[in-house]
Amino acid sequence: MMRPTLKKLRHWSSERTLTVLLISVLLDFTGVGIIVPLLPFYATSLGADATMFGIFSTVYGISQMLGGPIMGRVGDQFGRRTVLLLSFSGAAIGYLGVGLSTSLWWLMLSRIPVGLMKQTMSVSKAFVAELASPSNRAKTLGYVRTAAGIGFIIGPILAGVFSKYDSKFPAFFASFLFIVDVIFVLIFIPQPSAVISVNTMEEEKPEPKPIFSLEVFSKKQLNDLFFGPFGLLFIIHFWTHLAHIFFHSNLTLYTQTRYGLDPSTNSYLFSYMSLLDVISQTFIIGTATKKYSEQTIVTRGILVNSVAFFLVVLFDPLWTYALALIPLTASYSVSMTCLSSLITKVARKQELGVTVGLSDSLESFCRILAPAISGFFLSKLGHLSLPAVAGSMLLGLYVYVWKRELMFSSVVEKEQTVVTGAGTRLFGSGTSSLLREKLTEWRCHLWGFGFTVTPNGHTMSRFE
Repeated sequence: MMRPTLKKLRHWSSERTLTVLLISVLLDFTGVGIIVPLLPFYATSLGADATMFGIFSTVYGISQMLGGPIMGRVGDQFGRRTVLLLSFSGAAIGYLGVGLSTSLWWLMLSRIPVGLMKQTMSVSKAFVAELASPSNRAKTLGYVRTAAGIGFIIGPILAGVFSKYDSKFPAFFASFLFIVDVIFVLIFIPQPSAVISVNTMEEEKPEPKPIFSLEVFSKKQLNDLFFGPFGLLFIIHFWTHLAHIFFHSNLTLYTQTRYGLDPSTNSYLFSYMSLLDVISQTFIIGTATKKYSEQTIVTRGILVNSVAFFLVVLFDPLWTYALALIPLTASYSVSMTCLSSLITKVARKQELGVTVGLSDSLESFCRILAPAISGFFLSKLGHLSLPAVAGSMLLGLYVYVWKRELMFSSVVEKEQTVVTGAGTRLFGSGTSSLLREKLTEWRCHLWGFGFTVTPNGHTMSRFE
């Protein structure tokens, strides 16, 4: 049997693999959508109070924060297919444990493998970065979010139907979906022997590094990430997610207090928000990226997000709140997809998985930090403080980004506008030393402190 050529492998990867990936994400988030609405019920049925359930959320968030960069390193060395298999296997085991739980500790332990190993969105972003061209990357990432959104619409509906017959059956069914995902990936996603650049089609064999090592959280790694060429992208990523999780972590209490919604109506509200996310990714992002740069979309999205949160404060009837959710959800959805695309473009090819993993770990850290702060504001200042504080956070971020000129187009623009006349590329493994120098100059310009560019090109930061 003739061995497939590199050209054929690329043809498979760029078309069929992305299709299979989208189906896998759809099944993944259908399973997640089944479990998430029922977790509080499982916990309370085993005697958990609100404090104990908060501990559950903290344990899961810590697991995700630690697992993101580690699984990213696994993907960098052994391929994204390996991480998908580990993610789906861990979720299948964890959700099976949820269904079999007979005590609070068993339920808590069942969440740990899910948090550590299920890094589907991280590996999906890295997959897209390797398979999609830079010009189509944001649009393709939008398809991934669309698949996740559809799954999160279907999942809660199935949970409501299944739970009427057997409270534990939804957990077993979710576990079954992840087993199907494992088989699906084994059969349909190829495992190339080396990382393949979509730009040059050259095989790259990154230098092996320890997987289970604290190096991914080392001082040098943090220095490169947060004070490297995409450090402020991470700051935007963190602060935007912190604002949204601050509001949404107590959204059920907010709508119950302000609008008197019962659990059933709240579930419809969540489905409505997921539907808005799907529509945004399907119909808006493609058109937006053709008209505007990703940098512009991110900055304008932050501003629209801030204004939408203030509209939530002002709009009192429920139908006006539903209207305010349209710009709130759409701007957040589209801008975060473009931000993810920018991060994958600036990241070094051989560290793509770790970079995306650490980026998503910031979200996990927000899930640990934001609920407690949100609960404090809700109890002390009332429900209106949630959208007001979130809007103020994003308004401050927009002013900061605008003042620092984060969207420096000559650095994170499309590859043909980065360095002209020398054939230099921004994206992929072939990033030249000249471009790295440009990135360093850009970082120094933006921060304006803590940096010294030495004659040999080294950058000193406050971590050193």
